[in-house]
Amino acid sequence: MKRQRIWLIGLLILIMSFVGCSSGSKNSTREDYAPGGNYNHKVDYDNYEAMPADMEMPSDSKPGSESPLLQGAKIIYSARIGVETTDFAASMQAVESLVKELGGYFENSNTQKSGAYSHATMVIRVPAEQYQTFMDRSGEVGQVYSSSQGITDVTESYYDLENRIETAKIKLKRLQDLMKEATEIIDLIELENAISDVEYQIDYLTGNLKSYDSKISYSTITMELNEVSILRGVEKPPVTFGERISQAWKDGCENAVEGLQDFSVGLAEHWLRWTLILAAIIIFIAVIVRAARGGSRRSRPARQQNQVKPQAPVDKPAEAPAQEAAPKEEPKA
Repeated sequence: MKRQRIWLIGLLILIMSFVGCSSGSKNSTREDYAPGGNYNHKVDYDNYEAMPADMEMPSDSKPGSESPLLQGAKIIYSARIGVETTDFAASMQAVESLVKELGGYFENSNTQKSGAYSHATMVIRVPAEQYQTFMDRSGEVGQVYSSSQGITDVTESYYDLENRIETAKIKLKRLQDLMKEATEIIDLIELENAISDVEYQIDYLTGNLKSYDSKISYSTITMELNEVSILRGVEKPPVTFGERISQAWKDGCENAVEGLQDFSVGLAEHWLRWTLILAAIIIFIAVIVRAARGGSRRSRPARQQNQVKPQAPVDKPAEAPAQEAAPKEEPKA
């Protein structure tokens, strides 16, 4: 019986090891030979390298290109760029010069300061034919750590608006001709109302068409400019354990210094508020301590009255020793 159990246990171990090896080999084969590798690929912007200047987009996808595929197409180009810099003033001057050089303008600009660092959000409009040039030269402003682009094809909606405007204009012309021939007051009033409705419709459609024209002719680029002390990817990540400890210690010291600086700046900006808060806390603690001491003083006499003084022991008089009983005399015979 013991030998049979040993054989069974060994056979089960052999089967389990064989199944594990076969599944591992299948997984490794799939990972090694899967076309395209990992599909959930994320861009590591910390080690981001800008696209070489000699690399260009395909001519069919460039704004303003003369490709037959894009002739007559109405396309809106938009982008969002994240840039960081160690010199905020120089980067702001660089982006202003670039926008002016390309014939664009700032639709909106918002600058904020948090502690020792500044942050700006800018909505930039540049001519569509200069859109790709701006994207290629955005690295002149600072280090680009994120970039996303969007393309919206509004060709169908655009030409539909044009057709509806032309139809409305034809209808308006007919109503105006009928207005000239009308003689009845009721007919005149109805025609005036109809003409007013058509004119409103034409104005509304024309406004939408102009909005499309503006977005098509001038691309929209939203840029986030952040001031930092150290740019991303400047230092290589530590490899050894000692380098990791050294880098962590260095980062901790830098974060501590930055935290103290931010705290000092915040304290300098809001010193009155912190002074009032500290004074309120001190007064609150003093009131509690004084109330506690007053209560203890009032309760001390009561405790003394309630205490019973111990009485001195009373000496009892010593009892006289019992007289020994006299021996009884025996009666004489």
